[in-house]
Amino acid sequence: MRDHETPTNIAGQSRESTNLPSVMQVISWSFRFVFACDMARYMAKRNERAGCSLCWCMELTPLRYFVVISKEGHLTRASVRLGVTQPALSAMLKKLEAHVGTPLLTRTGRGVQLTEAGRVFLSHAESAVRAADQGEAAVRELLGLERGTIRIGGGATAVSYLLPKVVSAMRKEHPGLRFFVREAGSNQVAASVASGALDRGLVTLPITLTDADKLVRVPLMEDEMRLIAPSGDAIGKRASFTWREIAGMPIVGFEAGSAVRDVIDRAARDAGVELDYVMEVRSIEGIMQMVREGIGAGFVSKFALAAESGFGAGIACKEGSLKRQLAIVKRRDPGLSAAAAACERVMLDAAKRLSRR
Repeated sequence: MRDHETPTNIAGQSRESTNLPSVMQVISWSFRFVFACDMARYMAKRNERAGCSLCWCMELTPLRYFVVISKEGHLTRASVRLGVTQPALSAMLKKLEAHVGTPLLTRTGRGVQLTEAGRVFLSHAESAVRAADQGEAAVRELLGLERGTIRIGGGATAVSYLLPKVVSAMRKEHPGLRFFVREAGSNQVAASVASGALDRGLVTLPITLTDADKLVRVPLMEDEMRLIAPSGDAIGKRASFTWREIAGMPIVGFEAGSAVRDVIDRAARDAGVELDYVMEVRSIEGIMQMVREGIGAGFVSKFALAAESGFGAGIACKEGSLKRQLAIVKRRDPGLSAAAAACERVMLDAAKRLSRR
């Protein structure tokens, strides 16, 4: 890679639009930085052997300052931008020019401008600073994957049937990662993501939240709610139902106000039916166990209806399937979180596999 070229994975790019840096990229950036430091030490030792009084190993800070002075074209403006006094900046510049052996800037009535040598030096100074920043960002990303913490929130379906596979895959690849998982309703999860308490959330759309504009929504998968009934109940042997057929039937449902409950209640009201909830629970397994005990019928995600559940594929609604769209939500300004970005990609892959079942 030439000095003026920018690697494809730089710290300023969106985490979502880039892949994590490869080990070879990290090694390349590290070697470039170490090489620059070694050359600076070599030059300092050579000057010392030659009897020069100056023995100054070039560091990144003077290079950063020189780049800013060159861009601003004025020492006063550069000192304000850098938070450094102008005398200190002038002294640094003189030291840098003494080190390279020639003036890099000339003073004009309007400020300073680059000499020919300054223009040549600027391109290399920018390359060195950029390489160091990229190397630091790459190491931070790798460290994040080695021992980072990922905070995820989601509803009962996501936490029970999607996240176990995601966490397993991530832990196999990066065993040093730690996970914090919060099971809650979609609006609670979205609010926690918006506030920064969670890195990613798995929610049912739409989000009814005042801070919803702070969030980016990434479509994940489509889910369908199916009816399950106690054994021996006549409707349990059928493949479909109508709302009128279950009017008055005792229902074990998710807690009021949850996204899943809203999907079901809205469809029932559209058909002119008010469901008779005799129990509200938070978990899918809780609903299935109550139904097994004959307390009432219930609605659960199709992803929960594996053969061992005892409910088969469940009972679909004849008057329109009870579908909902699940999505990943994240902040618009997530910052550097390599672990969360990698986890998001694994979530999308796991959702595709789950949807194909």
